[in-house]
Amino acid sequence: MVFKIIWPQDADRAALTQASQNASWLREWLEQMTGKTFEVASVLAIPGYCVIEQRLGPVRLTNPKNLKDVLIGRRKTVLREEEIDLIRRQLEEKCRDVEY
Repeated sequence: MVFKIIWPQDADRAALTQASQNASWLREWLEQMTGKTFEVASVLAIPGYCVIEQRLGPVRLTNPKNLKDVLIGRRKTVLREEEIDLIRRQLEEKCRDVEY
């Protein structure tokens, strides 16, 4: 099945493909950096449109106003505190290029 986002003027698969590829890249990068495999989910938040929240293949589509609920709404513990800290330190090292 081919999933696509239906816009008022057209249909598009590129954003879904990019979100899925970004999740794959992050999963692989975290494994290289930590030696551990983590589940990485794709979420695409689209501002400015009436978005019907749904899963389109591996990507969950939502409105930015609902993003917090989508990310933590399940209230299910997925990562232990030490895993969160490990991931946080790796991301901080990768993303921080400005010193204060």
